[in-house]
Amino acid sequence: MKVTVVRNLTVAAIVTVGFIASEVGAQTGAPAAQAATADIALWNGGTLLGQVVNHNGQPVSGIVVSLQYSGSQIAQAVSNEEGTFSVRGLRPGEHQVIISGQTNTYRLWPAKSAPEGVRPRLTLATPRRIVLGQLGSATPGGRPWPTLPRITLPVVAATVGIIGGIVWLSSDDDTPPVSP
Repeated sequence: MKVTVVRNLTVAAIVTVGFIASEVGAQTGAPAAQAATADIALWNGGTLLGQVVNHNGQPVSGIVVSLQYSGSQIAQAVSNEEGTFSVRGLRPGEHQVIISGQTNTYRLWPAKSAPEGVRPRLTLATPRRIVLGQLGSATPGGRPWPTLPRITLPVVAATVGIIGGIVWLSSDDDTPPVSP
């Protein structure tokens, strides 16, 4: 019975440690995959029309929208009070649009030759900012402390408890007490 409990607790501890390692690896691993290229129609004169919104769909003003073509910045605009912006003089082809450090690729089409179903304007959502209090604060050396998901603390506590249970159950408590 005792051996079975120790074996089960050992397996649980190994699984838990593996989970923690995968969470840490997910935060330091490869960047997330980029979304597929979307098609947008240009208006007359190669004008791109767009709007910047937040995660609730509300317009956001003052956001810098940068456009790159073949790796070079070719234009920049700032969203107005309604979150709208426009960029004139663009040529068709794949462009990278950057807002708040977030880059997405769009294929721009001339208005007259755009395939059916192409969107007439671009809607960009600002990245949602999450404030984690002191978890992201910097150390005196200027390097940030690693931030882990909220589930990490309970998982670490469970791991410590499981390992403590293994040690307690594997201790030799079958010896009779010594009498004086």
